[in-house]
Amino acid sequence: MVSELCHMRHTSTSWTLLAETIRDEIADCSGQAYDHLPVDGTRKMLMFSSEQKLLEYISEIQHEWEVQNHSVLFHMAKVQPRVGIQAHQMIKRSLCYARELERVV
Repeated sequence: MVSELCHMRHTSTSWTLLAETIRDEIADCSGQAYDHLPVDGTRKMLMFSSEQKLLEYISEIQHEWEVQNHSVLFHMAKVQPRVGIQAHQMIKRSLCYARELERVV
């Protein structure tokens, strides 16, 4: 019984961490790919259950984003391209990492 509870708690924590990591990656890519998106579209894409949770995420994590006229503006989130790692390699590594995490959990 105790081991089951520990496993459930560990699994829940692992999934929460994985979901947060995926959300942050999607957010970073969105900030690079778009100038702006509708608030509701951004909420769905980042898997938030409410607009309020999205707004909290923006104020706590994504300080460069702005919300105006029912849109999320990413203009401040543009950064210089990363040197040394190509996008294809980064995607491949991220997918391999996600598969390994799935096997562990």
